[in-house]
Amino acid sequence: MTFAPARQLLSGPDVGGGYLLQLSQDREPEVPGFTYHLQEGGIDAAAPPADSVEWLGFARSDRPCMFGGNRCWERHFPQATEPANALRNRYNRFRFVLGPLLEQRAGHKPVPLVAGLKSLLQRIAAPLEADRIPWELEGPSAAWVRGSGPASMLVEIGTTGEGCVRLGLLLADSEIWPVAPGGRPPHRSEGAAFLGTFVDGLLVRWSEYGVSTTRPERASWEGFTVPLSPR
Repeated sequence: MTFAPARQLLSGPDVGGGYLLQLSQDREPEVPGFTYHLQEGGIDAAAPPADSVEWLGFARSDRPCMFGGNRCWERHFPQATEPANALRNRYNRFRFVLGPLLEQRAGHKPVPLVAGLKSLLQRIAAPLEADRIPWELEGPSAAWVRGSGPASMLVEIGTTGEGCVRLGLLLADSEIWPVAPGGRPPHRSEGAAFLGTFVDGLLVRWSEYGVSTTRPERASWEGFTVPLSPR
């Protein structure tokens, strides 16, 4: 019988945003899927990170990691079933845009919110409407479109499970990780993309959370009609 390790390295060690990164495919029965592994790279990563990756859903491993060691940051994507090559493409985009993302988070780099949101709406609004998939902007991005809050560094979308999958297809060329159950209870689907280039873009995150059961508020913005979560 051929031995198959619980975790197989698919890429790495790679460099991005001041971190050393690895991508693994996980075959453990309880949590099959893929994992991004990050560790502060120091001189090996050319420069220190501009910010922590915790706000991107990464957490310190609770066990010694065979790839990232005792101080490994991990984000696991359970039940992600897409081909390994497709996952590598998302992982590589993530590591290429990680530096700009962390610089935006630290306030060192401007966020192209207007251009990014226009690009997003051009890509998703009509297809989601045609498919009758409910969705709405949430959080600070909704308040900003409403005119009642400051500019946000990311756009958050609430939708259905079907909507999460559809958004993943519509934004496939910009995704930074696969659509998969998230780490927060009740572990519903979520995804993320970085719309733009490797050096300048807008973070978009969507999740299967809290789409209002009543008709959402709609706002007119730059020629688009945008559904917004309740105030």
